[in-house]
Amino acid sequence: MKAIVVYYSLDGNSHVIAERIKSTLGADTLKLELVESMPKQGFMKMFQGGKQALFGTMPALKPYRLDLDQYELLILGGPVWAGSPAPALMSFLQQTKFSGKKAALFCCHAGGKGMTFSKLRDALKDNTILGEIDFPNAGKQDTQELNAKLDAWLKDISAR
Repeated sequence: MKAIVVYYSLDGNSHVIAERIKSTLGADTLKLELVESMPKQGFMKMFQGGKQALFGTMPALKPYRLDLDQYELLILGGPVWAGSPAPALMSFLQQTKFSGKKAALFCCHAGGKGMTFSKLRDALKDNTILGEIDFPNAGKQDTQELNAKLDAWLKDISAR
């Protein structure tokens, strides 16, 4: 099954997961990038990210090329901000309309996944969701434990 991992990563945790999925499945990747960069630390990072998530702001993304017709599986992931998917993911789903695809979802968080998967499922309602997985404190998890969890999940979604 030809797959692509579409993800957003601010702190690098989602990037690590996306790269691991890429190497395990031989998937392509598309890293979403914002036109206006986010602060990477301090109060403004939390304030700006939380504000975007709470108010449903759709930040502008840098241009990307993507032909979803060549992929059977879309794996979408990123961080959780204020109990919601990072707004960059929602911008992607608003800009890139598709249906009838197999999809799988992942998220990284430090305080809980909140409504992240529910909101992503709603945005992907015309597609088949094969699975969801979350990684609490991914940057601080034992690498072997994280890899084992991810491998089991990838084996499960690949079998569907």
